[in-house]
Amino acid sequence: MMPMILGCANTATVTLIAYFRSGNSIFLWFALLDLALIGLRGAIRLPRFRPWHTDGVFLCGTLWAATNAASTLMISLGSDMPMIILVTASAFGSCAGIISNNFVAPRYAMMQVLMIDAAFKISFATRVPEFIPLLVPQAVIFIAGLNWIMHRQRDTTLRAISAEIENRNHALSDPLTGVLNRRGLQARAEAMMTENQSLQLFCLDLDGFKTVNDRYGHAVGDDVLKMAAERLRDCLPDAAICRLGGDEFLVLTASLDRRAAETMASRIIIALSTPYPVAGTVVRIGVSVGLSDVAADHGDLTQSMLSADQALYRAKASGKGRFVSAEDMPIGLAGTA
Repeated sequence: MMPMILGCANTATVTLIAYFRSGNSIFLWFALLDLALIGLRGAIRLPRFRPWHTDGVFLCGTLWAATNAASTLMISLGSDMPMIILVTASAFGSCAGIISNNFVAPRYAMMQVLMIDAAFKISFATRVPEFIPLLVPQAVIFIAGLNWIMHRQRDTTLRAISAEIENRNHALSDPLTGVLNRRGLQARAEAMMTENQSLQLFCLDLDGFKTVNDRYGHAVGDDVLKMAAERLRDCLPDAAICRLGGDEFLVLTASLDRRAAETMASRIIIALSTPYPVAGTVVRIGVSVGLSDVAADHGDLTQSMLSADQALYRAKASGKGRFVSAEDMPIGLAGTA
């Protein structure tokens, strides 16, 4: 929005100066059109125009470039040298702004710049026709150089954006399994609680995983962890899944009633207890689950994680391969969570 406002304000200022110096009303209409484009550009940001937002942005930019080119052509064909110098500097600045802001759409930016550049070439060819043979190779070199600059800038920026996204993902995800880490889960929880909704937390611990590492080695153990995370993603596609470390996972969903929460816990147990074909053998493990509610006004998961963790170890102590809800624990014990 801001580059468009500045561009239109700049060309409107130049055309108003041309109007006051020449008295030609066409320059006044150019200035009014630029100001109208600022209003149009702001209007298309409204929610009701969201389906046409991109088309509106391109339309405003194209009309602005056309107005810029037309006013540049008319002033350059005149005899007012100070205005010619002013409009030339303004147009060069406009082209620099186009290249720096619209390089992600190279053909669109190229169209805008060539419209303005054509105004100079037409006026120059009209004044000095003997230079026309030189304008053709210059135009080819100009287009080639402009294309190289925009694509180079586009590639550089996209690499920077991709690196930033990758770094952000690494900061929020577990490098082994690809699910969220603790920091990522906290960020997801805050996003899920923005609508003031309560959440459901499941704390999981793989039963018998240490035996897998001892018997088959850590490479096989890592493969089992990755398969377990994948099964959780398949089983709970809408949930936030986190690996705390080792063989412990957290699953965060929207608030569930008691029956739905118990059904989901049973699905998790079935999914993760299914044998794992890995490294030419079949590995069998189980899982225990602790459940806890997350109040919408908590702001963080600390207390709920402690409650779910306490329920988890009650499940493991009562035979493993089962789930326990923090609501079912004695008040004194749950309070120490």
